[in-house]
Amino acid sequence: MRHFAFIFASLLGLCAAVPPSAAGGRIEAIKARGSLTCGIVIRVRGFTEIAPDGSTVGFEPDLCRAVAAAILGPDAQVQFVTTDHIENFLLTGEPDVVARRLTVTLRRELEPGLVFSRVVFFDGTALLVHSDSEFTAPAALASKTVCARGQSEAEGGLRAYFSRRNLTLEVHTEPDLPAATAAFERGDCEALAADLSELAPIKAAQPGRLTILPEILSREPLALLAHADDAQFTAIVDWTMNALLAAEELGVTQAMAKAPSEITDQEAGQLLGQDPGNGAVLGLRESWAADAIAATGNYGEIYARNLGEDSPIKLPRGYNALWRDGGLLYALPLR
Repeated sequence: MRHFAFIFASLLGLCAAVPPSAAGGRIEAIKARGSLTCGIVIRVRGFTEIAPDGSTVGFEPDLCRAVAAAILGPDAQVQFVTTDHIENFLLTGEPDVVARRLTVTLRRELEPGLVFSRVVFFDGTALLVHSDSEFTAPAALASKTVCARGQSEAEGGLRAYFSRRNLTLEVHTEPDLPAATAAFERGDCEALAADLSELAPIKAAQPGRLTILPEILSREPLALLAHADDAQFTAIVDWTMNALLAAEELGVTQAMAKAPSEITDQEAGQLLGQDPGNGAVLGLRESWAADAIAATGNYGEIYARNLGEDSPIKLPRGYNALWRDGGLLYALPLR
């Protein structure tokens, strides 16, 4: 999503530069190497970070692990590689998929050679204030100073929000989020603007001292990014995300997916492969969804572990709750 190094005019022919080995048969290549390659950027706590034992953990690595398990089964491996520049992603044909807080936009969606998955996290510009301040809504910051990273989506969303409401605002920009955060903590501004996903870890690091205002100022739908060279692979990425959501809707947990034969609910059984057909359509084992859920848990479990109530960040689900709980997420029918 951030620092998405797209120079659109210069990329219009890069699809042709993808080597023949990447121009189809991605599933076969993944199976041959025995692992999925997943592009990440270690920047936001909870989304992607390195654990004390050296493993790569977070919301996005878990999504890649689910895709790997769907393709390769219970013993699936994932190779995590830093993917700072999407130009290299297009040129080399690697990694297989990128999970690094990328926003789905019109121009990115139509970029030759790329395809986004369904939305996996609804993000957006939010405002962080001191808990003892008078500010309870964005409009209360009219004529005040707000810190932000310069030339970021957050700065753009902030300015657009206030402009639409004919409210004045001073924006204090810094070259990166740590510098903007430091300026906020020094008192150079009354609020800090950034993505909700970026502000939540900052708030969590100072319990009780900081508050994120409830209104989201812009829309930043995040998704996984894949190559458009293998329709089977992109379908598997998409439907694995759907399977994680369907599992949460149906109450199918990680533990239950590890013992699918004990499931008696018909719809849950179909999800886990008791009713054959879905696996064959995707070119996978009928246990593909069960293996994905067994590897990571359902969407709710992944969220809770990395971002929600079971994590240090404790970010409420908000828009990322299921539709029946007031959120925007729901699974497409797996039939």
